[in-house]
Amino acid sequence: MTSPRRIGVFGGTFDPPHLGHLAVARASRDQLGLDEVRLVVAGDPWQKRDRELAPAWLRYELTEMLVAGEAKCTVDDREIRRQGATFSIDTIEEMLGEASEELSIYLIVGVDAAAGISLWHRANDLAALVTLTIAPRPQCAPLTLDPSWRVEYLQGLDNPCASTDLRASGLNEAFRRQCLPNDVFLRITQEGLYAVDNGN
Repeated sequence: MTSPRRIGVFGGTFDPPHLGHLAVARASRDQLGLDEVRLVVAGDPWQKRDRELAPAWLRYELTEMLVAGEAKCTVDDREIRRQGATFSIDTIEEMLGEASEELSIYLIVGVDAAAGISLWHRANDLAALVTLTIAPRPQCAPLTLDPSWRVEYLQGLDNPCASTDLRASGLNEAFRRQCLPNDVFLRITQEGLYAVDNGN
């Protein structure tokens, strides 16, 4: 019997994508033996409607730059093309419906998102379809989640970069260069993104 194809689904606004995201993608691929990690760029994320996002097409292009040449890492634009709010359950069901082979899906999230996952749209259905893969922060304690979730924790992640800090870093070039590949840094600078601390 053929084993299921192991797919990591790493969703996010990627506003901007940075080396911390890449570290999570690599850790997921390597520690879980995944056949592919798909970075799914959110179009209209319901959790982020309290702030203005960079244009979706630009976040997608920047994410492609982030993983260019990275083995088994791809960028998925389905949530940008989809009309209306973005829900992970819809993306997972689409992927399963499109597949010509059996898939085993690992939904990759940060520990902050995992803490509130019971409030996600159709959370019970999502729990039945995925293995929740949690990227912890340094020294964070494991979460207590409903036992319906199958859970894996990634190890060895200590990258200090966060999109919130990069958006708020103003013209702090040194911090941005620490957290962004050079081509992503140059494109963000060219587009004039995140030049002023807007409090988000």
